[in-house]
Amino acid sequence: MLFDTSAIERIRETAGKDPYAAAGFKQLKQDVTAAGRMNLEEKRQLLLRLDRQSQEDEQAYGERAAFVREYSELAVRASFLYLLEKDEAHAELTKQLISLVSLSSVWMAHVDRRVIWKSDLTTADVGVNLAVALQNIMDQLSEEEIGRITSVLLDQCVHPLYEDWLSPELHVNALDTMGHNWWTVCIGGMGVVLLVLGPERVPRFHNYLEQTIDALREWITYPGNVLQNKNANFGPDGDFLEYLNYFMYAFSNYCLFRELLRKDYNRDELQFSELEEKSADYYGSFFHLLSDGPRFADFGDVSVPEKQTQYIFYLCSRYNKGWTQKQFKQLCAKLIMPYEFYFYEADLDESGPLPPAEQIISYSGYAAIRTGFADTDTSFFMKTGESWNHNHIDAGTFELASCGKLFITDSGTCSYSDPKYAGYYIKPQAHNVVQFNDGLQTDDLRYQGTKYMGSFPVWLPAGNYKYLLADCAGPFINQFQRYFRHVIFLKDVMVMADDLFAYQDGTLHYNLHVNGTISRSGSLATVNHDGVELAVHSLFPRGHEWRLQPGFTHEVKTPQRTTPEADYLQISASTSGRRGKFIHAFKLPACDSTVTFTTDEDDHANEVIIEREEYTERIICNLLADGRLMHENATLRYKDIGTDAFLVYIKTNRQGEIVQTAMHNGSVLRINGVCYMSSMLKHDVLLNYEDRTITAAAKADASGYFKTSQAPDAELAKFGLKAGTSVFRF
Repeated sequence: MLFDTSAIERIRETAGKDPYAAAGFKQLKQDVTAAGRMNLEEKRQLLLRLDRQSQEDEQAYGERAAFVREYSELAVRASFLYLLEKDEAHAELTKQLISLVSLSSVWMAHVDRRVIWKSDLTTADVGVNLAVALQNIMDQLSEEEIGRITSVLLDQCVHPLYEDWLSPELHVNALDTMGHNWWTVCIGGMGVVLLVLGPERVPRFHNYLEQTIDALREWITYPGNVLQNKNANFGPDGDFLEYLNYFMYAFSNYCLFRELLRKDYNRDELQFSELEEKSADYYGSFFHLLSDGPRFADFGDVSVPEKQTQYIFYLCSRYNKGWTQKQFKQLCAKLIMPYEFYFYEADLDESGPLPPAEQIISYSGYAAIRTGFADTDTSFFMKTGESWNHNHIDAGTFELASCGKLFITDSGTCSYSDPKYAGYYIKPQAHNVVQFNDGLQTDDLRYQGTKYMGSFPVWLPAGNYKYLLADCAGPFINQFQRYFRHVIFLKDVMVMADDLFAYQDGTLHYNLHVNGTISRSGSLATVNHDGVELAVHSLFPRGHEWRLQPGFTHEVKTPQRTTPEADYLQISASTSGRRGKFIHAFKLPACDSTVTFTTDEDDHANEVIIEREEYTERIICNLLADGRLMHENATLRYKDIGTDAFLVYIKTNRQGEIVQTAMHNGSVLRINGVCYMSSMLKHDVLLNYEDRTITAAAKADASGYFKTSQAPDAELAKFGLKAGTSVFRF
């Protein structure tokens, strides 16, 4: 039994001492008390009417599904309160609510008349709620009542789910054909109902149970399907392909099934501890820490849910992730469902452990880079991946927060039933990406996925200097042959260079969604958020155009589900020879006001010059290295520089000495005729004379030669680069 005597005593104790649990308990009592006063006969008549109308009316079909889900949740909450307070009125209300939900001919939300399913997500979730409610009030039921409810659960939940999803003879769904979260919600939900009812009430119980365990194990290890454009459910970093909202939902029934299997049947075959612990860190990495509380990175179909969040509490308690639980508690004001109370651990040390400050999650395509874990630090998140049937056309979108304020934000999402979901939120206009012309994309991507995912081919972390390369072309493959985002992170400045190559000439639009008010002066846009400012310098190309475009922000969860209007910034420029470059510098709030940005260029190079009191920083983009020269090296001679690298960074002090220099995707860098670095293999490297280190990222083992002495006649020293990241001291 999930809520056995020891669990209830523990939850009572927690609610008595912990403010977060106490707030949830207070809300639970209010909601159940209010439910006890409602007119159940009116609700019965409403459900019966919806049940009749749903045969022809799709809206009624959806309303019926929402109805049975809502009242099944109320039933399990009332039964939970009965266990906590032993008030028989709560048990009686639970019986009435179970009877009410049982009136519906099916528990389904899926409305497509072409399919032959008899079950879906609603079937599983309603079944779980009613089964646990039944178990919680079992001592208040007669054998006849238990038998009647059991029959409903078998007919409405177990048998339809088994036949659709598991039966070797009858199944209509496969691991390869459904959304990544569907399988485990449906199968895990059926498994929970099986375990609650037990072998004495379920025919073929043991066969069903073994098939359920096998299916969930196969779901965890699912490798993907090339014909379906469907990728594996999980990457090596514990990342779930459908990102974080569906990550929580996918495991909502799974964790209940696993807990009951362990607790009541002493079985723990579904043991994936390494994956689970990595998943907890993956989840914890994507919080912006803001002055008004944490906020989750708003990518794709993500919305931190108010219910079915038990898996996060499961992970945090099981793997001692107190810091992550603390952030999540601030996002979700109180515990709502009994399952959340069950897994919530009030005594975790909420000061740690911290997730990694920098995570490049290559498989699913997310990057989290932060300077620290205070609300004065900077956090940068980027997405390049795709999520199959939850795709937005958003590869390369990013968010940026600093000094407690979120400045650059994604539009997020809205309800699928809202026309703006397909008309705006999934389109490139809604995201911080570069779009070609009007940005129209094949709608097939939304449900058919893409054969070519975006990726992060290079990550070079070198102290206060960091470099990230994002390949975004995959999901934009019908617009761009080439779409790279290069991001250089300096101490208090971020420089982003976009390298694009379209199939024809046209107009490129750089979209930027901001959280605050925008003012503009020349090529400078200032984003003001509660008096804190981010400066966005649009440095290249010359002659670009600025405009504000109408858009929307993330849907607000009011009963009306409003989508607030919000203008976004669009910077436009024409391609030349089908190519285009955007270079932007983001000056963070902590950056000194005396820091200035200027530019220079010739036919083959764009240069950004950052002047500071103590030193000068230069970033040079080699236009010849953007793929236009094939089968010969793209050697650039620009001012004092000779290189084949796409990007070069040089930092000089006021005495004119080079104190740091870097090249990206290059094999040689010469400055004033002196070679500073060389290799046969193009790679990414920072040579730092300040702390006497070399940090290199290479795709294979290679020899690298570096000028480790600043003496003019010093010879190059040889170092053995390894595939991946290498750090040398000299």
